[in-house]
Amino acid sequence: MLITGYMVGRDEGGACIALVVRDVLPVGCSTGRCHLVRKLNRQDLVQEFVQDGVPSDWLMFPDLPADVVALLENGGELKITDAADDSTISCVIESAAPLKVTGGML
Repeated sequence: MLITGYMVGRDEGGACIALVVRDVLPVGCSTGRCHLVRKLNRQDLVQEFVQDGVPSDWLMFPDLPADVVALLENGGELKITDAADDSTISCVIESAAPLKVTGGML
């Protein structure tokens, strides 16, 4: 699901601490892989969710600010908080190993 209605939560110093969404985090799933996807002039975050050991949902956050991209590329942890119920997940980008595509699906 493409998430265009997100806010970047920042601390008093202006550093990114979270992406804030409303009513979009899947219920009953655990987090899976997390990747940055480069587009022509932007970078998007894709967070996978797993249910019963199988990828079941994906959230895509388009056009991340440069400091959020830098945080993730440097191995930092980014929290995604759902303001509807205060649930939070953590995103850490996987190693730079290339993605393996099987069966035509990512």
